[in-house]
Amino acid sequence: MIRQLVLALILILGVPATALAQGSEAAPTELEIDIGLDGWFDRSQPVPISATVRSELLFAGTLVLENGRSVVEIEVEVPAGGEKSYEVLVSPTMADGPVTARLLAIGVEQPAVVTRVRPREATDSILVGTFDAALVQLPATTAVGEVPVIDVPVDDLSVGLDPLDYLVAGPSFTATAELVAWVSAGGQLVTTARGVDSLELGLEEPLADDVSRFRMGNGAVLVVDNLASEWTRLLAPTTRGLQSSEPWSQPDALLARAASSSVPNALTSSNILYWLALYAIVAGPVNMIVLRRLKRRELAWFTVPALGIFTLILLAGFGGLKPQSSQFASATLIWADPNGSQMHSVVVGASEAGTTHELRVGPGSIIYPGAAGDSVGGMTASADRRVVSAAELVFDFELAGYGTAVVLSPIPRLPKLSIDNSGELPELLIENDSPLTLTGYGVVSGQVVSVGNGELPAGSSATVSLRNDYFGTADQVVAEATQAWDDSRWFEVHRPLAAATYQRAGEHYFFGFVEDFVVPVTIDGRLQEARGPAMVVVPLTAIDIGRADGRVIAVSPGGRVQGEHPWQWVEGEWAMLRFEVAGDRAIELVPSQNIAPGLAGIDAWDWGKSEYVEIAPGDLDRTRFVDDDGQVLLRIFQPGDEEFFGSQIYPNSYFLTWNRQA
Repeated sequence: MIRQLVLALILILGVPATALAQGSEAAPTELEIDIGLDGWFDRSQPVPISATVRSELLFAGTLVLENGRSVVEIEVEVPAGGEKSYEVLVSPTMADGPVTARLLAIGVEQPAVVTRVRPREATDSILVGTFDAALVQLPATTAVGEVPVIDVPVDDLSVGLDPLDYLVAGPSFTATAELVAWVSAGGQLVTTARGVDSLELGLEEPLADDVSRFRMGNGAVLVVDNLASEWTRLLAPTTRGLQSSEPWSQPDALLARAASSSVPNALTSSNILYWLALYAIVAGPVNMIVLRRLKRRELAWFTVPALGIFTLILLAGFGGLKPQSSQFASATLIWADPNGSQMHSVVVGASEAGTTHELRVGPGSIIYPGAAGDSVGGMTASADRRVVSAAELVFDFELAGYGTAVVLSPIPRLPKLSIDNSGELPELLIENDSPLTLTGYGVVSGQVVSVGNGELPAGSSATVSLRNDYFGTADQVVAEATQAWDDSRWFEVHRPLAAATYQRAGEHYFFGFVEDFVVPVTIDGRLQEARGPAMVVVPLTAIDIGRADGRVIAVSPGGRVQGEHPWQWVEGEWAMLRFEVAGDRAIELVPSQNIAPGLAGIDAWDWGKSEYVEIAPGDLDRTRFVDDDGQVLLRIFQPGDEEFFGSQIYPNSYFLTWNRQA
């Protein structure tokens, strides 16, 4: 109460706002912005932004973060002579290009501080985080297979590890929950024997004799004798899956599209038909009756166009393209995380001009603004977003339009899976002990999709035989293989979900669709139902199905991944692809039909020598080019024939095959 009275007196009595906003030479206001980890961010994860405000005088106002059309506001209040830090998550698309931060005092248009920060994305490098720099020495080698190795100092193991490929930590580190989650999700921790002992995680036996390497979820712990010695041989090109740099093909934008497609009448222009009908009546019968009474029918040449212009003005001024009322819809990915299943939802809100809506999530969940460029209902999300906390977000609709928010929340159970390889074909056994009923389900393995029959209710079980039912790119085939041919609207709703899944999941995974899924979010103080489709994803280890397709994990310096899966391509000199194989059979590298043999150069990563070796299509030596986890790394590069290639490389130019039978 006292705080509100002080702020009211400041405004009423006219205490100079410039003192609050800008202070004086002796009492400045300072703003420090940190994005990601030392400026690095991971496109597959929400990006953390930390803002620290220092002021010699009482400061109350707003911190505005802006990048193009993406604008996020945070309420700020700092006591005299103090400092406060504010943490916010933003969409990865907001980290594309520089982020401008403006600190605005209440009632003052001129910013107190303006600063700009340019985030960095590791599309062409290996990021090695070093913790306890006094004990850790990065090897002298600055590149691995022409991929630069960049040292990223890490001061805190509890935040911001997502962008890293490797973390090198001295023996005195503490195994935080965030560190364990990062390794389990695919990170590589390099430490000493004492460091492993401090983890106390019951790791498995070493996987190799020369280097002590332990599995931990999807990641690994690598043990060396001396962190100050040369250990470059442990480093390999990253296994980070790159996503398209195009905002419209990002997972959040795809989910927003699926949400709006699921309720075509709720989140589309509903008033325009009313205005068109009114125009037809006025410009037609009414106009002609009036002109006939005036005996001036020739004026129709002027009145009809004038009425058309007047209708357009009404449409713009009174919101003929706006929704009739505030409505919300959602689309959700539900995937199995090594440390617990998680829901990634995009909630789309449509509202009239001059309205405000407060969205709040419960304990254990996080909400943050979606990208302002998300396409919703054929329009662009444009609502102002005000971040109150990690659990609360406010949409301000100055104009009629749409807003998007991302909700991350836990879910208790997902189906249990097991693979039976005893028969002629592998079979996936599914026990659906989750509370979800799956209306369409199956298995994706590269570009091969096998589907089950009918739906899979909660509490039931089923078997899917990996019999190569469908062949093609996963997002298209997943939708087609379930119900798309019989229901065009199913395809419109579920293909964006499948495309977003491709960006997130590995090469092999179980999938299932859930209809009419409700995201738990409180809107304007009451629990409303933001309904929409959902897709369950449970990653699988390499399936012995006989084929593996590559995923782009790195590109040449300055290169970019373009387009939306399946129509992706790489602009650059080379593209690094990761393949996942199974079994111990002989492997063959096969060119796809859309590429002519011999026109592209191919390098394979030799895991023993830690270098690339040029190869040709045909048999691939498992002892050299397949690691203990079944990974194969290939680099497709420009052969110099730019008349044929231009500057584009297609990820699916090659695939690996092997014979499953002995």
